[in-house]
Amino acid sequence: MSFVLNDDVMKEAKKLVEIEGFKSMNAFVEISIKEKVEELMKQRVKSALKEASQDPLFLADLKEVQNDFQFSDDEI
Repeated sequence: MSFVLNDDVMKEAKKLVEIEGFKSMNAFVEISIKEKVEELMKQRVKSALKEASQDPLFLADLKEVQNDFQFSDDEI
């Protein structure tokens, strides 16, 4: 797969590959993309949880589940 990147970005990336001891530019790019994907996924989950915390139906279901497990939690 090929990408066209800004020259300044490439220069900085090449410096980091050398300074930080990455195996290659490919390794650096793969790690960078993986980290960004993980960050964005965490943001999506956080956003979904925040939205759910405002959803009356979700909150009612949560309360019902808590009530269902109330006695079994007391046994622990």
